[in-house]
Amino acid sequence: GSAITSIQDGIEHVGKMVVEACGGRLKPSFRTQTGGTAGASATLAAVYMVASGEFDCVLAASGTLRSGATGAVAQKALAMAADPVFRRGFSGGALLGLAQPFREYMVRTGVTEELAARCAVQQRSNGALNPNAHLRQPITLNEVMASRPLAPPIKLLDMCPTSVGSAAVVVASSGGEWASGSGCC
Repeated sequence: GSAITSIQDGIEHVGKMVVEACGGRLKPSFRTQTGGTAGASATLAAVYMVASGEFDCVLAASGTLRSGATGAVAQKALAMAADPVFRRGFSGGALLGLAQPFREYMVRTGVTEELAARCAVQQRSNGALNPNAHLRQPITLNEVMASRPLAPPIKLLDMCPTSVGSAAVVVASSGGEWASGSGCC
């Protein structure tokens, strides 16, 4: 997974640069490029690949430098990550893509903005306990509710910040090669 690497980091097809180093030479590989959700998208793709039965074990890896773009350029890059068919007519990156389904979820379930804000408060409280957390400053419910609207009902303190990082996860079937101890991927 990568967050629009051509614009963000100045490199396209980053995965091709690391596949061999990860033990993936001559093995199927592809990238997910969904902006700030690239890591989650790569992990979901790995889950679906294993669930399909076609693969016993999949490595999902994602990362970004996010050093090449900030402000309007970063927002343009994220807007370009939107699916050109599904989001035709309202492409606005991940944020607008999240706001509409969340509004629909609120109507369907009765969840309120305040209840959603409580999640942000709880997660920041948890982060305050972790010396390696990106955000270690706790926030209050009033601060979240009063924070600047981004794409209603989503407000600034409902969102995670832009960050630099990478992660990898191995997804394996319970009966696959990994489980038998003979190796994976």
